[in-house]
Amino acid sequence: MLKLILVGILVGLIVGAYKVLVCLVGDLYPAISEGIRRDIRFALLWFLFTVLAIFTVEVMLKKEPAASSGGINQMYLVLHGILRYNPVKVILTKIFGSLLVIMSGFSLGRVGPSVQLGGSLAMVLGEGLIDAGIAAGVAATLEAPITGVVFTLEVFKIRPTLYKIVTLLFASVPAALVSKLMFPMRFWPSFEYSYGLFDYLLILLLGIFTGLYSSAFMQLLFKLRKFLVKRSYKFVPSLLFSWFFILLLPQVLGGGKLLLWSLMKESIVSLDILILLLILKSIHTLFSAASDAPGGLFCPSLAMGAIIGSILGKKFVVPGMVGVLAGVYKAPLTPILLMFETGVTPKVIPGLLLSSLISYLITIKTLKTE
Repeated sequence: MLKLILVGILVGLIVGAYKVLVCLVGDLYPAISEGIRRDIRFALLWFLFTVLAIFTVEVMLKKEPAASSGGINQMYLVLHGILRYNPVKVILTKIFGSLLVIMSGFSLGRVGPSVQLGGSLAMVLGEGLIDAGIAAGVAATLEAPITGVVFTLEVFKIRPTLYKIVTLLFASVPAALVSKLMFPMRFWPSFEYSYGLFDYLLILLLGIFTGLYSSAFMQLLFKLRKFLVKRSYKFVPSLLFSWFFILLLPQVLGGGKLLLWSLMKESIVSLDILILLLILKSIHTLFSAASDAPGGLFCPSLAMGAIIGSILGKKFVVPGMVGVLAGVYKAPLTPILLMFETGVTPKVIPGLLLSSLISYLITIKTLKTE
């Protein structure tokens, strides 16, 4: 058990610092956008930086391909003894590579990389600690220890025995505590709503729509990734989208933290703007993820779900977030526990469960994997 606690502390320190860096980068998008519009020299420097950054990432991934994409697939293969890699090299490549692509504006997030960082740090300490490291990585990046455990069980299809749950908690709890105490972050504002009978009917429809959306999104991602995987220009579409959006719509960039805050906190956005945001965020995320650049889908999924929920009104933002996340990851309990641990009022949990479960069922029934 001492080794598990040590894993948790180490992951909490590394992933906690990484979490802060990613969030700080995301907060800079509006300032960068303003600087580009005001000063042509700044714009040229920014475009030059992004080109050099993506070129650097491409070189890094050629040397360490196991650090590509979010990292969940790699950790699944490691857990099943199919893949082996040098964890130290992957940790360094993942941290610097994902920071560079997010700084360049790719629509990717930090949770997938945190999964691989946690698992890889555990590999350094011992092969039998990998699943605990994964749980600790999720717990540290989201400051949510129970979410870390449930995510690991759901996404990696691990049998949830009492011993396994307690084992994962011994790593995830210290990881979340270290991350929260040393690198505290607030991911979204408080969500204080209650639902009536008609609201539950709308949430049911929202769950159906987010399930269909998640299924269609993932099928498009599989096809696009298959098309781009061997192309030498696979990073170019995402980079061009990033240049376009940094000028006109910086909220679409990165994981979508700024977008979440604006949808949950500010006045109602018009329907046409929301539909445009959903289309643009979806396209940018598809090309960013299909390029296999180091970064995950967790945070962009929350952002896309928030846009869908906002179409029905502000009180449906979180049910939309939960629905898309449950569908994309085929993990219905993880988003519920995440919202509970991050301060969402318990009064909305039944509505979130309805959205999550319906979306999950629709996704697993309609998603065709190759």
